[in-house]
Amino acid sequence: MKEGHPSLVPEVTIGGKPLKIDDFIAVARYHAKVCLSPEVIPKIRLCRTVVDTLVDNREVAYGITTGFGALRDILIPPEETATLQMNLIRSHAAGTGKPFSYEVVRGALLLRANTLAMGNSGVRIEIIEALLQLLNLGIYPYVPEKGSLGASGDLAPLSHLALVLMGDKEGRFLPKDHGIHSPSYKDFLPSTKEELEKHGFQPLSLKAKEGLALNNGTQFITALGAFLVWDGTILLESAKTAFAMSMEANKSVLDCLNPNLYHLRPQKYHGIISQEIYQAIHESPILSHPLNFAYLQKGQTTLEQILSWKEEEVEEEVFSEIHLLLKKWKDFIEKASQKEIPSTLDYDARRNLFEEDIHNLQSIISRIQISLWGKNSLFHHKIGNALNLVLQDLSQALPLYRPVQDDYSFRCAIQVLAALQTALQHVREIIEIELNSVTDNPILFPPKWQEFIHQEQEYSGFLKSHPDLLKSAVVSGGNFHGIPLGIPLDYLSIALSEIASIAERRIAHFLDTSVNKGLPSFLSKNPGLESGFMIPQYTAAAVVSENKVLSHPASVDSIPTSANREDYVSMATFGARKALEILHNCQYVIALEILSAAQALEFRKPLLPSSFTQRVLRHMESKGWHFISGDPPLEREVARILESLKKEELVFQKFLNPKKEL
Repeated sequence: MKEGHPSLVPEVTIGGKPLKIDDFIAVARYHAKVCLSPEVIPKIRLCRTVVDTLVDNREVAYGITTGFGALRDILIPPEETATLQMNLIRSHAAGTGKPFSYEVVRGALLLRANTLAMGNSGVRIEIIEALLQLLNLGIYPYVPEKGSLGASGDLAPLSHLALVLMGDKEGRFLPKDHGIHSPSYKDFLPSTKEELEKHGFQPLSLKAKEGLALNNGTQFITALGAFLVWDGTILLESAKTAFAMSMEANKSVLDCLNPNLYHLRPQKYHGIISQEIYQAIHESPILSHPLNFAYLQKGQTTLEQILSWKEEEVEEEVFSEIHLLLKKWKDFIEKASQKEIPSTLDYDARRNLFEEDIHNLQSIISRIQISLWGKNSLFHHKIGNALNLVLQDLSQALPLYRPVQDDYSFRCAIQVLAALQTALQHVREIIEIELNSVTDNPILFPPKWQEFIHQEQEYSGFLKSHPDLLKSAVVSGGNFHGIPLGIPLDYLSIALSEIASIAERRIAHFLDTSVNKGLPSFLSKNPGLESGFMIPQYTAAAVVSENKVLSHPASVDSIPTSANREDYVSMATFGARKALEILHNCQYVIALEILSAAQALEFRKPLLPSSFTQRVLRHMESKGWHFISGDPPLEREVARILESLKKEELVFQKFLNPKKEL
């Protein structure tokens, strides 16, 4: 695994420097510890002083001394501001559906703490430390995945998270090392003070502004988006691996990788990806050899079948001739596969190296067919028809002309891969901005705070003596609105869907004898008796079709809420959730493409693929893969490849440069 990979990071500090997606993954997925930078503590404390002074002065400040949403004009007396915050969290914890995964909840905890650590939300240091303690203790708050409109941020999910921080009995949690796979609501424990203390966590009572600071923001959207970028990048790199293998398995034309094409259309990443794929496979014997050995293997199988039909009514001389033909056929395959072919030769010159051998085999077949003329038994006709098929295979094994181009799913794959890479890069930039953004409301801008570091009491006096500065420190806005994330995530959904759509077409291509260049029906060793890869392609088609529906943009929808005060919402959280479902579907399809290409390459033997693809195949063998025959249930076969993909073991660079990984 690459040096600096998130799994190798022991600790992440928030508040010092901006978080990157790698930091997020280190904490959310690989459970790195998190600490707060001492640098940010003075500003956080002074910002809290602003809140306390607003309450003491009975200033009107949304969500601090007023109600929320449509109740924003109702003033709250100072002695009830803490109750206001508790009521906010309890009333807004109204989500539904299955719980978010542990890693998504960890991601949201990290991002909420990071937002509050910027010192513009008005919480006490203790609130941030409590969020970090939940992370570092491995406590898993129960958070239903449905219920957020993506404005005002993720209100319902973040409120469920805050219930645990408060020690509210209506909250639920699981302790570290709970050992429950995919827990449901009934598996979580009530988050009472006593239960939390058993696991080392001391819950907190909220004070003014703190409930609003905890539940108002885009942290679940952003967490899902960060996973989409990370796992989407792994998917892209695995899709490159799958495509490179498919190019060889298809005995494709490499013209679509010609760099001159991309000089004339210099879209980002087109040239880079095309050269990566070319570097991986351009020396492949399967691609450079003029003979298509899949047709030769088919012909050999047919000859062996003829000999298994031996009947008394057919002359012994006929079978002797077929035995001789089969021997010469096998000899030719062995000799042709081992022949060194200078790379400087053009197609016609390479073809000429084998033309005489092909002609000799055709002559033997013709001689046998002549000996069958005038024989009227059905069995003679059966042999004659079979020999016609052998003759066709022999003719197709050495095409008269160099193939000029492949079908779109091969020839246009670079454009689709590059489009996904462009989308991922764009969304990465947006998500990394959001990782380090303040997204609650209102936002506090403590005036002249740099002049009062470590002087909270003096700062309170300063604020009281400058009421205009105090009032102007509170700014209401729309930083919580999810649409800046929702639109890019919808766009990413489309880009991800296209990767699976084009990969499914390549899988289907391998199964169809009218286009698969000599491969047997459904990649089965015994077509008819065995169904081979028929039904896995059905599954791929089903999830690709599902992706098309899921790719409808969530961000174009809005339903007014809170008595029309919150009259335009983003639906970005749903957009992120369905994008993650699309990603999971894509992972299946790419895993199946890798499995299909590996199966197809077996029928291109005795030629071996490129060293790149051989490395992939050796890795697959180490995970239990083998040539599939006899129609075993293929779910487990695909699952092995899928697991390897998710573990980042099939990324392109790992096999292109064995010492270098993603």
